[in-house]
Amino acid sequence: MENSTDSKVYDREQALVDTAKSFAISKGLNENAVLDIYLKSTDWSFIIQLNALIDIAIEELITTFLRLEVDGKQKNLERFLSNLNFNGKTSAHTLLVEIGIHEDFIKFIGYLKDMRNTFAHSVEYIDSTILDYVLQHDNKKNILKNFSYIEDSGYIEEDFLDLCQREDGILKRVIFEQAIQFLRLVTSLSQTRGTR
Repeated sequence: MENSTDSKVYDREQALVDTAKSFAISKGLNENAVLDIYLKSTDWSFIIQLNALIDIAIEELITTFLRLEVDGKQKNLERFLSNLNFNGKTSAHTLLVEIGIHEDFIKFIGYLKDMRNTFAHSVEYIDSTILDYVLQHDNKKNILKNFSYIEDSGYIEEDFLDLCQREDGILKRVIFEQAIQFLRLVTSLSQTRGTR
């Protein structure tokens, strides 16, 4: 018989899978496309592809909140948003703050984008793991905390790094989980806003 802890784990797992499939379908992709990015990709391609999904979600969210009408016609903000930087005074970051996205998601996205830029523009990272990237980074403590929902109290960096080295793929998993949570939030906010 399944105990209540197993049931909660299953429900969480199923919710992640359902969200990933729903998001993929809503973008006209194969229902397993988002899951395949996690399950079948190297860390290098996972980070780059996951970032693309996050960019799509951010664009959808901002577009939903910034409806632009000129002469009674809805204007497409796609070109503008695709050129919008993530950081700066006039940025996607600023718009996400104004929309009310929680600071933890914004920090997560910022660190994910930094890793994506490093992976995409430095060929030596093509065979690297997420853990390799973190270990080489000057700000590894904050990266680990933001990727892994770690609170300051009771956090021992060495213990968590030891866990990451023992449990292959744990960073990839927590990054995927957090990205899926963000996609779920975006979908919910877009649907809520779209019905007003």
